[in-house]
Amino acid sequence: MAISDNDIINIALDWKNNGRKVAIATVIQTWGSAPRGVGSKLLIDDLGNFEGSVSGGCVEGAVIGEASDLFKTRKPKILEYGVSNEMAWEVGLACGGELKILIQPLDLEDKIVYSIVEKIKKREIVKLRIDCLTGSRKIDDTIDKQISHFDKKKNEFIHVIDPK
Repeated sequence: MAISDNDIINIALDWKNNGRKVAIATVIQTWGSAPRGVGSKLLIDDLGNFEGSVSGGCVEGAVIGEASDLFKTRKPKILEYGVSNEMAWEVGLACGGELKILIQPLDLEDKIVYSIVEKIKKREIVKLRIDCLTGSRKIDDTIDKQISHFDKKKNEFIHVIDPK
């Protein structure tokens, strides 16, 4: 069973309150056969603990490794894994897939995290706009689309969290 957005955020807050550095990896785009969908999350701390999943186990180790660099640089990064469309057909892997993952640090001072928690507790849909270059996040209720998606032109991830 997949871990919920609410659980991920509560675990992140608990880890941060215990003095740990925390990073969150989010699937922002998929192509072809991908074990986890857009919006799936993996939470990583500086002790090597993790919760959630972005790939069903096949790239988690690499993402966790990237988190250790992120704790030093504090800069978000987009990670890409998989077989390209051309390569998939070339090697006969018609079910080949790609996965694009945004990994970013979470800071306890980041008030947006608390706003997200409050909205989820009230069972309100959260529409989050994340700049993939800077990692800045803001709640934006003007977003029309009701699904999470990556906007390549703006290099931003629109994450819609629907607390069912």
